[in-house]
Amino acid sequence: MLDFSSPNITDKGLNDLSKNLHTLSSLQSIRFILLFCQKITDHGLTALAQNIQIVVSLQSLDLDFTICTRITQNGLISLAGGLPRLASLRSIAFQFGRCEEITSEGLKSLEESLKKCNSLESIRLNLDNCKKIPEEDTKNFVESLERLGHLKYLYVSHRFY
Repeated sequence: MLDFSSPNITDKGLNDLSKNLHTLSSLQSIRFILLFCQKITDHGLTALAQNIQIVVSLQSLDLDFTICTRITQNGLISLAGGLPRLASLRSIAFQFGRCEEITSEGLKSLEESLKKCNSLESIRLNLDNCKKIPEEDTKNFVESLERLGHLKYLYVSHRFY
């Protein structure tokens, strides 16, 4: 398990940290807690996404980007694009609360990618205060994923406060 937490990390730091993940060939779980990281942008999330998709043994992915306000739908699209390559992935938890630049386009990309993850059993997604995603789109996301026969747990939070 790799567990990392820092509020001061930058795009470069995230890239540097994640680019060596492939050397951990038996890594099964990754957790990055990057709350309030105002220096992380789509570039950092894209670098992380590219490096994570190489960890073929990965079973659990937990990424917390709560209040990383410089992340947009482009970062989420990059992250989503690599998920189907993780054939062993059983569980994801993504926290994007108060990432107010994420739109429905990013959510739709995530939905399409998750449908291709045939071993996925658990999805936890926080979109609280993501104001550019209409409630109807979140509802459609949930309904679409509920139809997946292999999924045992689905939790999506999209509250406004």
